Amino acid sequence: MHSVYVGYPRLAQREVNKSVLNITSMSLSDPAPDSFTLELESVLSTTSKYHPELAAFNGSLHLNDSDTAFAYLDIPKVKAENGTESHVNQRVQIADMAEFTRYTMTVLGTEQFAIYLKGRGGLQQGGLPKTTVNYNKEITMKGKSSRRDIIRSIFHSPLIHHATPHHDKTDQTPPKQDSTA
Repeated sequence: MHSVYVGYPRLAQREVNKSVLNITSMSLSDPAPDSFTLELESVLSTTSKYHPELAAFNGSLHLNDSDTAFAYLDIPKVKAENGTESHVNQRVQIADMAEFTRYTMTVLGTEQFAIYLKGRGGLQQGGLPKTTVNYNKEITMKGKSSRRDIIRSIFHSPLIHHATPHHDKTDQTPPKQDSTA
């Protein structure tokens, strides 16, 4: 039985590494200069025959080419089974404004991008002792298709007044029609 305890932490880490976290919905709202409200829905995909309890932990969010976190969030406790859904709804402090700005530009400027969820938390499988695993999960997300599409949707919005000849409200003379059209 002693050999099970020796290999258990490595096995636990390997199974965590093999799992995939799929973001099904993400919303940033109520922005402030240093924070926002994050609502996040995710689904865990795993082929593991083990289904441990993953303890809640404090996670950091990073762009794929950076060790600097742009935000920290509390990840809730979950049972690690294929299809397990998780919901996060919390106020998040921006950890680094330059990185958060890069994240925002990445979301707006790409069709698909990756962020990393990093952290360290407990894992409990049945009657085995609790062990600690490291999270360094790549999460692939869809961004906006392109800045051009965003700009096009902004300028075609009914909230934006399109460039038209200016008429003073007191001037009731209709604009001249272009006879070449």
